[in-house]
Amino acid sequence: MRKVGERLRREEECRERVIYRGRLDQAFDPPQPLPLFPSQAGAQSEAFLERQRPWIVDELDLQGIVFALAGGDSGAVGKVLRGEGLGVGIAHVGPPMLLIGPWGRILETVVSYPPFTARTLKPADVPAALEFTATAGIHGVYVSNVLHSHPRLGFKVQILGFDGGERLLGLAYFGPRGNLLVLQGEPSALNPRAAAGAILEARFSWRIVLAPHELVGELVGLGRLATLVDREQIYYSVSRGDLIVPPAPATVDAAAVRVAEKKDLDALMYAALHLNQSDLHVDPWCVDRDWLKRNTKTRIRKQTTFVIGSPGKPIAKLDLGSVGPSGVVIEGVYTWPDQRGRGFAASLVAAVAQEKLVDHPRVCLHVAASNAAARRAYEKCGMAEAGACQLMLRG
Repeated sequence: MRKVGERLRREEECRERVIYRGRLDQAFDPPQPLPLFPSQAGAQSEAFLERQRPWIVDELDLQGIVFALAGGDSGAVGKVLRGEGLGVGIAHVGPPMLLIGPWGRILETVVSYPPFTARTLKPADVPAALEFTATAGIHGVYVSNVLHSHPRLGFKVQILGFDGGERLLGLAYFGPRGNLLVLQGEPSALNPRAAAGAILEARFSWRIVLAPHELVGELVGLGRLATLVDREQIYYSVSRGDLIVPPAPATVDAAAVRVAEKKDLDALMYAALHLNQSDLHVDPWCVDRDWLKRNTKTRIRKQTTFVIGSPGKPIAKLDLGSVGPSGVVIEGVYTWPDQRGRGFAASLVAAVAQEKLVDHPRVCLHVAASNAAARRAYEKCGMAEAGACQLMLRG
């Protein structure tokens, strides 16, 4: 009895790891694919599945099992093909179709939402996707840099393309930190409700989204999502010829900009927690401190965090969220409360922008439309409004 209970518990854990939303309808070992779902294949296939389940649960993290998930009727016919030389299988089920590989990683998904089909980008799609990001303006800089740095895509890059047949109508990038960015070309070309439905059906994991206002509204409505934040964001951008370096604050020594170092770790973690609480309404007690520490250390090691202040006692900081051929995206701008109103944020942003514009065409960021103080600081640097989008953080 104890063994049965343990097995059921582990099987439930298996389901929770692999399935973001939906139901496990079929599981199999790629070298022995099943031709039909159990409901249509009869008792023989059901017995085969029953024999496979213990092995699947035991070996999930070691072997990489392929799961076929049915998005429609559980009785739908599914044809399973082996992925030759890949160690994965291809499951055609409708709709959607999912290809899931080692450690439950979704390798490909195809969701049909006429007049477009949403499907995972492949390396051959990258040139067209790069052309599309150029039409999305500042909103496309982040995704463009991702495509430039990962032209072969791979397991770490999950991008859903909205394929209209003759051309791309939109892109949805699912980042490793739970961030979702949705790009569209002509507003009338991509139906917001259909795009939101495709994103929800795709089963990729995400927590925070930047997308057109109407599409975010449909995501919330169709998914019945609880939200912590749902607001308008304004994009600011500056190019080399437009940059203005404002006068340094009165305390010149403190205004010296430098790359963050190990001594700044604790202070930067405090800043991240306080910024999440004040800007995104995330309670500090809800943040995984181990994850935050690793993430902050990584930024320090990669030299993507810049600060003003002496080692261990920064008074202002910012992070580089993306750096690439399309430009630099600044994020996480923060001034310690007792130092605000003295021009440190504007001085820091301008100094970093001046350095990065030597090798990059633009520096940009986005900020809450209601944050008047931050917007004034960015305008002091010569930054100008370059668009708007909606930010939504799920509860």
